Amino acid sequence: MVDPEIKSVNRDVSLIDFGSVLRFHDFVFQQQGKWYRIGSGKESPYTIYLSTRILSAGPLLDRVLPLLWRHRVDFDVLKDNYTVSVFNGYGAGLENVGRFITIYCKSRSETKLILDDIERIVSGIYGPEVPGMLQVGRISYVSPLFYSNGEMKLRPKDTPGIIKRANHPRLIDWSYVLVKLLRRLPKGDTFRGINMHRFSCTPCLIKHGKRHAFDDFYGRDMIDRLEWQYRVLKEIAPLKISNRALDLIYKKESAYLVLEYLEGSSLRRKIYEEKRDCCWKDLSTQSRSHLLVIFLKILQTIQRLHNAGFLHRDLNVDNIIVAEDEKVFLIDLELAYTTRLQQSGPPFGQGIAGYISPQQRCYAVPDASDDLYSLGAVLVFMLTGKHPIETIKDDPAETAEILGQVTRSQSLTGLVIKAVDWSAEKRPSLETFSSLVTTEIASLQYNLPKP
Repeated sequence: MVDPEIKSVNRDVSLIDFGSVLRFHDFVFQQQGKWYRIGSGKESPYTIYLSTRILSAGPLLDRVLPLLWRHRVDFDVLKDNYTVSVFNGYGAGLENVGRFITIYCKSRSETKLILDDIERIVSGIYGPEVPGMLQVGRISYVSPLFYSNGEMKLRPKDTPGIIKRANHPRLIDWSYVLVKLLRRLPKGDTFRGINMHRFSCTPCLIKHGKRHAFDDFYGRDMIDRLEWQYRVLKEIAPLKISNRALDLIYKKESAYLVLEYLEGSSLRRKIYEEKRDCCWKDLSTQSRSHLLVIFLKILQTIQRLHNAGFLHRDLNVDNIIVAEDEKVFLIDLELAYTTRLQQSGPPFGQGIAGYISPQQRCYAVPDASDDLYSLGAVLVFMLTGKHPIETIKDDPAETAEILGQVTRSQSLTGLVIKAVDWSAEKRPSLETFSSLVTTEIASLQYNLPKP
């Protein structure tokens, strides 16, 4: 288990249990998982979802609770500020982002009445977008089903107005054209674009970040993350191990990070193309060797990053690009850590569950061993084709048994077990990791007996 005395970068952040706020307002509640439940309401087309940033969760609750008491309505609220940070940071799944308070209204008219009352008291409160829902107020969202009423004609007085998502400009800063939407998330959208600067007409990647999305305990949000990534990419540009940062442009409540477009495939796709649905032990020697050679190149690329004084801290099969010539590139360095650049507040957290070390989950001071754990998790995906969270167990013996069945290789199983050890001190160095992988490749290529 993680050492309880681990030195955390978030030592000055206090846990705020919202149960004390509920008791102050005379609410009787029961805990259900990550929620405090008042009443026994169930989700319906009339349910309201209130979003908030982490730092405004307490003030919002103080404003809203008297209103909910007056309306005698059932509701759920996340139990503490740490849980809000988990939900806003995608830790509870994309579908739960922004769901701080869930209000179970019983009719369309009650929903409209409560929405109107909420809008009068939430000035200055902001929150991330709630995925799959329609925004009908500053921080209020309802299900699209609220507007799907069959043959019944909606009365305007019972129908809150929908706040439409702001459209992106087709041309940004007179230099970059948005061509194709690649991904849409509450924190911002990602586009393929064309760089028209100085008539270069070259492809580029444009990452959009929203104010108030992906916020943390220090008041930073997605725009701050893009700013940090821009600075990191500028600093490591001479290494040529990531896409170059071309520009950072601000537009009202958004920012656009313009990056060099990398031609290639994600490591996830590369693994799938090589393995299809074949188990590692059933792959040809050539395929196993080929994948391990790619993994060795990843280790060597991370070594160069570390030698330059940077840690990645968000390594996974989607943040590694393999070019056609099989050169490896690292992307999405918004969680990167270095002492070479001054950062406002501690390093950004946390990363994708299953890929990040126990220490990183606890906001420990960043260390090279965090990337070693992530590399072990990447190797787990390469060997099993499954998310590491399905394979890496608290009991190393259980993890070893799963890997042994998939790989029939004691050496690879042992290597993974060392890399994902709960103790940072027991993980191998990058040099040792690379040496062991090199030995495994040689064993495959020359048909040497396994140790």
